[in-house]
Amino acid sequence: GCCAADPRLQYSDSRLSGARVPLLQKQQVVQPGLDFKKEARELNEKILEMLRSKDKDGILRVYETVDPQLLYDAYLDMYDMYDKPALDQFEEDFDELVPEDEIMKVPLKRPELRVVFAKMLAHRMKKATFG
Repeated sequence: GCCAADPRLQYSDSRLSGARVPLLQKQQVVQPGLDFKKEARELNEKILEMLRSKDKDGILRVYETVDPQLLYDAYLDMYDMYDKPALDQFEEDFDELVPEDEIMKVPLKRPELRVVFAKMLAHRMKKATFG
């Protein structure tokens, strides 16, 4: 899927081990001036915890409720969090839990994500082509 990372992630990043992250609220309001880098990392840690606990509904809820710019910033942050093999593993695990056809239904409910998903795909293609 276009929304996570890669399949060979081993979840051995010591920075993330034992991370405890509160669940997202139903509606998250983003305030101007928010530290998106910090928020993006926190969101990625939440998604990682949900992936580890096989919380497919929680992950879908993230995509259905979180600010679109924060979702994109979190996607970009994945490239900082993981090297290519770890990113590939994460993405594979994500796709196993949340099949691409299900994640691609989210923009039907939330049209503002169409642009975000397109930007994610463009970023992925750029990275695949130019590194």
